[in-house]
Amino acid sequence: MNPLVFSLVLASAPPPDAACAVAPAETTCVPAGAIALGAGPTRRDVVVDRFFFDADDVSSSEIGACAAAKACEPVGRGASRLDGTAALVDWATAERYCAFAGKRLPSEAEWEAAAARGLVGTSSTPQWINGWFVDPTLCTTTSQPLARATREWLPPALCGSRDRLDPCDGAALCGTLDQKLMKVPTKPTERAATTTIIGPTGATGTPIGTRKAALRCATSTTYLTRFPSDFTAQPRPVPPALVPPTAEELAAFNDVAEDVLDTPLCDKVGRSFVNCRDPRSYLKTNEPRQDVVVPYIKDLGGGYVGVGSDQSYTFVAQARSQWAWVFDYDPNVVNWHRVLRALIVAAPTRLEFADLFEQKNAAKAQAAIKTIWDKDPEAKVLATLFTSSSPSLRSNYRKQIDDPARAFTWLGSDEHYAWVRSLYQQGRMRAFKGNMLDKNTMQGIASSSKKLAVPMRIYYPSNAHEFWIFSDQYRANVRALPFDEQSIVVQTISSLKSGFDQRGYWHYNVQYGFEQQRLLSLPGYTREKQLLYHRVKTDTGELTISGLPSSAPAGP
Repeated sequence: MNPLVFSLVLASAPPPDAACAVAPAETTCVPAGAIALGAGPTRRDVVVDRFFFDADDVSSSEIGACAAAKACEPVGRGASRLDGTAALVDWATAERYCAFAGKRLPSEAEWEAAAARGLVGTSSTPQWINGWFVDPTLCTTTSQPLARATREWLPPALCGSRDRLDPCDGAALCGTLDQKLMKVPTKPTERAATTTIIGPTGATGTPIGTRKAALRCATSTTYLTRFPSDFTAQPRPVPPALVPPTAEELAAFNDVAEDVLDTPLCDKVGRSFVNCRDPRSYLKTNEPRQDVVVPYIKDLGGGYVGVGSDQSYTFVAQARSQWAWVFDYDPNVVNWHRVLRALIVAAPTRLEFADLFEQKNAAKAQAAIKTIWDKDPEAKVLATLFTSSSPSLRSNYRKQIDDPARAFTWLGSDEHYAWVRSLYQQGRMRAFKGNMLDKNTMQGIASSSKKLAVPMRIYYPSNAHEFWIFSDQYRANVRALPFDEQSIVVQTISSLKSGFDQRGYWHYNVQYGFEQQRLLSLPGYTREKQLLYHRVKTDTGELTISGLPSSAPAGP
């Protein structure tokens, strides 16, 4: 039997896939369907979603363009030649090129589905796929734990969620699994070759840096992710001025059952895990380069949900958010937001707000706090928190007003401050007790925004998800947020923990909201590094983007 002829069974009588009519340039659409994947003892049925596949092998000149843009390693390390013919590269170069082109390497199932339609060519040269090799004798069922050495932060890998022989759902990193797959167009059902990518030797005895293959890229979306993003191509319409909400709207906004904040303190400052929280309370932002995010959030409107302190105020001011749910798992941060609410409402201007932190105006500030929170059970806690914290925060707020380089902040202009103040005055902004890993606050916020029919345009988790494995509850919390076509996730990455090549201690990533929700639906994605692995460089070392639609051509 011709090895190119093998079964591809499409789903029963599906409607025509309209998305196939708008395939990205130089790609071919492969409709969704079920495929009998592999051969012999590894043959199994896998459902493949609709995707787009490169019409031709990536050329060496295209790899050269990636290197010229400094998105791939310099040519000569990963590519064998630069004459415009099909490139032969190592796996790392193949993966980085596909990210540079706004795509990714195909999964094994996608590659075989493309092969079934005659789209992989007829060469005997192997092609890279983004599949992990797992000995089939270790995976007899889809839920059997795969025994392997792990670091303590890694969960037991399952033998696949969509495909029991690829335990990470196409994620580019998969714990300590160390073998990637190659496929040969003339023998498409076979796992033609494996190659070690971790350590000097492995099952084949050959490290990935010395193994080369051709490649074709794939994408699940009808758009590509490149820099510059379409998110910054044109100014957005300025959202309408805020008007006092109705009683029904306020009831919907506040209808959030809060989490109980009982997580104990960690032993070390600067660390936060599932079972403990950072003992330091961050009452002011320690992320100085929020300005690099501004082009992506400016005038987004809609809803905002995020953690942390006054960086949230900068984001909602720049976005002109209509509703803002701020939450944190640190009770001191939540209470500081409550203090700020009282002071902001009491101060008509940003200068008057800053003056409340002067020692001579302490009584006036305390009176403002009492005006709003006098009958609150934690009124004394708020008063004490202001007394202990205001001296160290006075210069922080004054700097945002006086330093021209901080004009992008919520205190950097009268207009920004007025927006934040209007949100608080109208009851459109509130701080909630909330733990991302718990079941109440984030789910309640998602439900609240749906009741208001407000799309959640910005989700800001800061760098919290660097510290833990994505739990089922966290996945459900993020996926519950009512994103739309303009929604983004603004997240920070610390250089000490990320392992990413970046400039400065803090680095921002802006990810398309739908893309993050899609990846969090795949159990193989368990860590932040996997979530952001296909990030794309921008014109600043302080920012990368992930999954954002772009019509820009790939190039230096």
